[in-house]
Amino acid sequence: MPDPVNLNVPGEIAAAIDGAALRGHPLAFARVRDDGTPSVSFRGSTYVRSSTELAFWARTRDRGLAAEIADGPRVSLAFYETDGRGARFLAIEGRARVAPDLDDEVYEAIVEPEQ
Repeated sequence: MPDPVNLNVPGEIAAAIDGAALRGHPLAFARVRDDGTPSVSFRGSTYVRSSTELAFWARTRDRGLAAEIADGPRVSLAFYETDGRGARFLAIEGRARVAPDLDDEVYEAIVEPEQ
């Protein structure tokens, strides 16, 4: 498993992730479902919570993505964006968790269209 990434160095990574959906580039989130099939979805609410954590909003915690994370926390995220300066690609692997104690914090932090 890869080492934790410091998302604040050099700061460009956090700047790319935060608000990516507002620029038309939500992060792709991949996981394996309970039945062993792969699943990829876009998470427009993804943002940098700390130097080693990303957060995103899931509408339900007892079914779908949140329930699957409880049983299989290994996930991958991908980000791709082009602008006048060139292209940026970022691939992240890690472990996800459902954190009901952070519901209010995460909801308040996500971009408004996702609320």
